[in-house]
Amino acid sequence: MLSMASPHAVHSAQEAEHQRAAPDAERASADRSPQQAPALAFQRTIGNRALAALVPRLGVQRLDDGPTAEAEPEAGAPEDVGADRPMIRFGSRGPAVIEAQVRLNAAGAAPALAPLVPDGIFGPLTLGATRTFQTANGLVPDGIIGPLTWAALLAVVPPGGPPLFSLGSTGEEVGLLEQRLNAAGMADPFLPIDATYDLAVLVAVARFQFEEMGAIPTGAVDQATWDALAQAAPGGEVDATGVATHVPSVEPEPRGEQVEGTSLHMVVGPPAGLTEGPAVEEFQQKLNVVRAAAGLEPIAVNGFWNDLTRDATQAYQSSVGLAPTGIGDLPTWARLDQDAPVTTVGFVERQWTQQQGGLETGMTAAGGGGSRYSWRILPNQILVTVKVDFRNNPPSPDWFGHVPTAWNRFKAVSDSGDEVAINFEMVQGTGGDANVVDVKTGTGRANAGEWFLGDTDAANTIPHEYGHLIGLRDEYQVHPGDYREITGNEPPVGATAEPADGATPLQIANELQDAMITRNDTAAKAATIDRGIQMGAFAQRIVGAYAGLPAVVVPAKGPPKPKPSFTTSRTDIASDLFRALDKSYEIIQVLTYSTGSMMGDPSRVTDPHDHGVRPRHVREFVDLVAAARGGTWEVQAR
Repeated sequence: MLSMASPHAVHSAQEAEHQRAAPDAERASADRSPQQAPALAFQRTIGNRALAALVPRLGVQRLDDGPTAEAEPEAGAPEDVGADRPMIRFGSRGPAVIEAQVRLNAAGAAPALAPLVPDGIFGPLTLGATRTFQTANGLVPDGIIGPLTWAALLAVVPPGGPPLFSLGSTGEEVGLLEQRLNAAGMADPFLPIDATYDLAVLVAVARFQFEEMGAIPTGAVDQATWDALAQAAPGGEVDATGVATHVPSVEPEPRGEQVEGTSLHMVVGPPAGLTEGPAVEEFQQKLNVVRAAAGLEPIAVNGFWNDLTRDATQAYQSSVGLAPTGIGDLPTWARLDQDAPVTTVGFVERQWTQQQGGLETGMTAAGGGGSRYSWRILPNQILVTVKVDFRNNPPSPDWFGHVPTAWNRFKAVSDSGDEVAINFEMVQGTGGDANVVDVKTGTGRANAGEWFLGDTDAANTIPHEYGHLIGLRDEYQVHPGDYREITGNEPPVGATAEPADGATPLQIANELQDAMITRNDTAAKAATIDRGIQMGAFAQRIVGAYAGLPAVVVPAKGPPKPKPSFTTSRTDIASDLFRALDKSYEIIQVLTYSTGSMMGDPSRVTDPHDHGVRPRHVREFVDLVAAARGGTWEVQAR
């Protein structure tokens, strides 16, 4: 069973409102409205100077470029053909014009060396291309794009290329396009992976063509653009098992965000600090580095605080202008880290928080302490040790074996071929450098400081909680931006299909908000889970639609399970659901992202490309080996 990090966890829980800034990846539908001026968006994308450079070749299409004569609709056009597209003509503006311009380019209706700029303005060049297209397709060349011309344009597919996306197109290929545009750095903010081809996607395509391909930006995803994107941002292909691979996007950071103002070190030296153990040994090693630089004799590095360590500390403090306290306080640690950054042993207390599952979790001093662990570089291994003070009941002996079984899967390999195994262990002990875990009988939902002897899935639960004790975040029920940061990959496209009853994202978002107002768990489940909605693109359209709803006040709920009143955040549907409902887990699950890794939710997420302990989880320790031994090191399975 998996957990929410925490007895040490900072759960402002159900009593406090969680204020969260709009996540980068799901800021979405409200900010990317189809009503946004396309010409301005395109101009912002490629820049004024670049746009000016294109003017001599491509022309400037303005409303005053010529007369705006009224014209009748195309003769003989059935009323139901192209009914979802507006009639556009000279002088028209907007997203429909952009789509027409892209399709006219793909059809070859504009000169190959001077395609239409998809600026959303129906000027003389677009007029000429429209007449050329109409003539080539046996239509009346009146320059008006009505139902018959739209029907012909919608049938356009670039020769030998992928399907040409229209504004409003949806599907897995559009999701892959969004992933690759994000990974290539073409969207700011990141595009939500909602598998919807909208104006922001088109602008990102044009930016890629201009900045990365050195081509005239048409916004059309032809084969050349698709191939260039696949090279710039590889991944996303479906493998032999039918599962899409991940699209790498950023450098992963699976560790929890360090609480501002805290240190990774603990004070060493009496009367208030640790007096023995890896933290003292690390401090002694650092003192010897600076003593050697000053031509002084080394002190014994034995992990025990003694008079010689105290005297060496005072001497060092005086030499660098620090108060000669004679203890390893935090100012002394900070200066030693600058003067002696590399050691072969270390101790870490990482205090961290994260947004997950609709609330704030983590391990902090306020909750009982941060994640505490030590590491030691030996000839053929780096050994990571977590000491646990088990209280109230003896721990299960099996727990100690579950950790190495799950975690000892990788090695650090240098560019010269040297190998160092990355090994993990859990030991029992007490003291200020130990993590405290309350051992309970029976079963329950474990967290970083509360484990259950009756847990039937301890082989997965204990290694997951061990991950928190070395500072790793949960990887389930996280927002798109956090998923990207933790895993380094773009969020998966996932499920793209609308529910069988045809409910729209806006309809579902309204139903969810109504369920929150009435504190109705059943209604919220009916709006989502009972409709078969799954994690992925369609669910993210619901998230985007919810962000566009007006904020409302959810009244307080009385006994027997009281909940305080709050105002919906719009930008954090997970938090709103958690605060409003008693049974929100499964609903939050489909509206956020989870991995199938050891730190994710493998019981609900099957991902052959991200399961068990992953290289990102052990990268910290490879970096420590690289710092101590020099050279370039990478993580490899063993």
